[in-house]
Amino acid sequence: MEVKMNNIFWNFITQIDWIEDMRKRPMHYVDKQINGYTKEIESCKQNILWMEKEKSRWIRRRERIKTKGVNAIDMLLPKYLQKSDKQVEVKENEV
Repeated sequence: MEVKMNNIFWNFITQIDWIEDMRKRPMHYVDKQINGYTKEIESCKQNILWMEKEKSRWIRRRERIKTKGVNAIDMLLPKYLQKSDKQVEVKENEV
């Protein structure tokens, strides 16, 4: 019980210290915080735009797979991993 009271008292004291500290802070600190949050919001907006583009890309891929079937799965791979006739011919010539 005594420990709990000490924690409550300590939390109260630290909150008072925090309030006094905030009163002493110059305005440029507050502006810095606002600018930081503004930059964070802009970054989040850019991430949302990027995610929307990726989502639409994956939706288009799903439609291609529906229309073209299993062979369309090859289109999901990066270009250098996709099968092509040239790559197959090179492998056959090497053997």
